[in-house]
Amino acid sequence: MQLIVETHSEHFLNRLQRRIADKIIEPKDVAIYFARANPKGAELEELKVNEYGDITNWPANFFGDEMGDIVARTEEAARRRAEKAKK
Repeated sequence: MQLIVETHSEHFLNRLQRRIADKIIEPKDVAIYFARANPKGAELEELKVNEYGDITNWPANFFGDEMGDIVARTEEAARRRAEKAKK
């Protein structure tokens, strides 16, 4: 059986990686491609997955700056809580 799935879901990719790490799915049975826009349309870049579920050639900013987003959200929440406490 062959499935082709197009997704922007980080959760889906994380779960797929976990299943590979858990030895439920073999890396050889998975093909993951990153579509990169270029002036002629799109270019597909194959992402390599090892036996531990690690993608060994992550494209830069594949899911954005996760740590930066966490820090920014935490700082903003702290600022807003402090502002609310002053009222």
